[in-house]
Amino acid sequence: MPRIRRTLLAAATAVAVALSPMNVASAQPAQKEPALGTGVLLNITMDQTIGVTATFNPADSRNVGIPALKRLRGEMWDLNPPFVDDWNGWNGTLRDAARSQGLTTKEAYVNAVYSDPAMVPIAVQRAVEESARGSELNHDRPYNQSCLAHSPAASCKKSTTATFNGEKMRGENLAWGSHSYALTEIIHQGWGHGEYQRLLASNGRWASGNGHLWVLLSPANYGFGFSHVTTQGGAYPVAAATAISDRKQSRPDRSLDQRITRTMYRPAAMHETPTGLERITLREGTALPIQHTAELWGGTSHEWIAPRGQPRH
Repeated sequence: MPRIRRTLLAAATAVAVALSPMNVASAQPAQKEPALGTGVLLNITMDQTIGVTATFNPADSRNVGIPALKRLRGEMWDLNPPFVDDWNGWNGTLRDAARSQGLTTKEAYVNAVYSDPAMVPIAVQRAVEESARGSELNHDRPYNQSCLAHSPAASCKKSTTATFNGEKMRGENLAWGSHSYALTEIIHQGWGHGEYQRLLASNGRWASGNGHLWVLLSPANYGFGFSHVTTQGGAYPVAAATAISDRKQSRPDRSLDQRITRTMYRPAAMHETPTGLERITLREGTALPIQHTAELWGGTSHEWIAPRGQPRH
């Protein structure tokens, strides 16, 4: 099985960072830009990134991830383990917690989850970012001195700064491995049944060793973005990520259903030399649209990268 690390659950009250088109004539230089390839906001500008050759299917979230999650939720409904959370007032079983959210039947609980079109690109971006970390896998984003010039380290590394069109995740699951583990296996076993005994041992409370399962089962979580990304040149070739939201479904996931290989970008870490963008020639004063967002994510993003009047590398 792939190596699994704990889940980070961010405070639901944290403020989202809103994206807006950048003004090419502004006197203030950009401090952060969306990543070319996902449209997810970085903690640095694109010239401080490293290009990574990545292979993935943008539609894995809805076609593979959500069916696996629904299967897991259905099985856990039948097992009905204790499920406790003081914040939400849950102090009974999983079914009790679900009913408190208005999910009174197994069918309602299982089908409450969906592939969130904002969480999917975030999951892909986070998998790309974590693919190079290997045994150092954690929930910190890589960053370098260019981020520290405008933000404290705690903000630079915070995973929830990875926003898409201003929408942020409230938590994530991560996994990596040296072989091509199937996303279904990671969700159902690695993050799922593999943590069930530890959920029982904690009497249903979130704890180290059951966090992945706990957030997948929580009836307060509705929107999920799953990714399974294979990279070249990283510490481990396979990384999987889940981005999680508490928003109920309001729009469908129309991500491209095709396995693709292309250059994706992640922040350079302190010990790395940025590669920046592949050479792109632009006329001064023009803006570079993130056309990949329309292609990969169903045209839900309209952000722009403002060039600095010269080709980028």
